[in-house]
Amino acid sequence: MKRSTWQIALVLVLFVLALLKINSSSGTDLTASFVSCRLIRAGEISHLYSHDQTSFNLISDPAWQRAASIGGANTQLVPFVQTPLWPYVLQPLCGSMQFSAFNELFKVTLALCFAALIWVTGRYWTTRFFRPQWVLLMAILWVRADPLREAMELTQTHAIFVLLTVLAILLARLNRPVWAGILLAISAQVKITPAAIVLYWLLMKQRRAALSFVLASVVLFVSTMLLVGRAATVDYLHSMARVSNVLLLAGGNQSMAAWWMGLVSPKAQALTFRELQLGAALKFLCSGLTIASAILGAYLDRRLEVHADGSTAPYGAILALLGTTIFAPIAWNHYYLILVVPLILVLDECLGRRSYPLLGLFVSIVALASSPNLLRHAGYLHLPVPDLVRGQFYAGLLAMAALYLLYRRRRGPTCSPGRTAPESG
Repeated sequence: MKRSTWQIALVLVLFVLALLKINSSSGTDLTASFVSCRLIRAGEISHLYSHDQTSFNLISDPAWQRAASIGGANTQLVPFVQTPLWPYVLQPLCGSMQFSAFNELFKVTLALCFAALIWVTGRYWTTRFFRPQWVLLMAILWVRADPLREAMELTQTHAIFVLLTVLAILLARLNRPVWAGILLAISAQVKITPAAIVLYWLLMKQRRAALSFVLASVVLFVSTMLLVGRAATVDYLHSMARVSNVLLLAGGNQSMAAWWMGLVSPKAQALTFRELQLGAALKFLCSGLTIASAILGAYLDRRLEVHADGSTAPYGAILALLGTTIFAPIAWNHYYLILVVPLILVLDECLGRRSYPLLGLFVSIVALASSPNLLRHAGYLHLPVPDLVRGQFYAGLLAMAALYLLYRRRRGPTCSPGRTAPESG
């Protein structure tokens, strides 16, 4: 292994340690996984999808309170809305440790997954970024960036599934379609929105990866029915249908739908945790834009040559993944962990060819992604601050624009006008 590779590994190890040291954790969002797992072990599966009739983010079921108390989860409880297969496979963990140890284990896992996301992006899709000094710069920018800070403080598992999705995109480009489909299916079982990448694969003619995803998803669904039971599976489908019709008007929801409703709602309501019905027109628009992102992403990547070693950066695929984040009705702050990938790609281009527009986009995305933190500190210093609620949403839009600009630069004089990517499986 090259000396610089060892240095990069050391930087990322120090980054993981810094994340664990600097960011405290209540583990609030992890309680849903822990308590639901305990309920399955106790045979109380019928309580898995209990929820408060008036408050989306609260749960008052006595079975939940009892399981949480026994397991030492002495923090706010949040409802469980994911596949029942997830807490089922966690049983060896939740049954052998109290919540404090369970929380610490996942904190370490999340930090490692985010470090791995930097490694994978830099190692396979950049030519100049993958140096110790630039990896260190990215680590410094992200150690207290708002999406990662919130993910660590709430112990949100999103980083695991972002990494699985990015690995699936990479493996499909490396002509490993079976594993690509399996990883994406696992990710989509817990976080549904990555499934939009299948449309991207179909348009890229990566049919074997798409087929692998479908078959793996069927296997996972059947496994859920057999392992957890038909009743819990039906409850999960009903929960999905309920959540898909909900729009949460809260400062932490960085989706386009929340941004739009925030424009037409009183300021006081736009910042509170308020549950609204997601109208049919807005729901249709969000779905349409998600699909359009996948189509645009495939169009961009098909017009770029894909090398057999997977080294061509998948600008379109990451653009599609950003679209699934921004245009979903609910996109919490920590969902914008994905911004690290386009930021690395933009920085890599800036290191190779001077581009003031790209450098401006890089700085703007970093600032907007951390805007809640920056505005808080500016307030402490009594500095004038702008009235900015959904900075990550704007950062996501700018990241999509940056990826399109990167594509245009790659389609410059060095590329033949009519050249498209070959089929990679």
